[in-house]
Amino acid sequence: MKALLSILVLIGVVAYAAFLAHGNSDRVPINLLFTVFDGVPLWLALLGAAVLGAVVTGVACAWPMLRLRLNLRRQSRRITRLEQEIHGLRTLPLEEEEEASARDG
Repeated sequence: MKALLSILVLIGVVAYAAFLAHGNSDRVPINLLFTVFDGVPLWLALLGAAVLGAVVTGVACAWPMLRLRLNLRRQSRRITRLEQEIHGLRTLPLEEEEEASARDG
């Protein structure tokens, strides 16, 4: 069911993209400050802007995600170290038991 829904969404996106490409077939110039591209289809310019926006957004989100992953790794190592310390403390005999065994012995 999930695969069927994914296929239907993909078909819808492709159909919408084809509709937009057909409706926006005018040719426009694109000025990139240092160079000018004449006669680029409008749908291609819109697609390029969308892809560029997605790439810039992905790069902008990558740094905070990297910081979160590094923080997670650091906290996991600290938790492991503290768990080992707790385990070591559990295996130590209690002082009362030592004093009782010294009096009895």
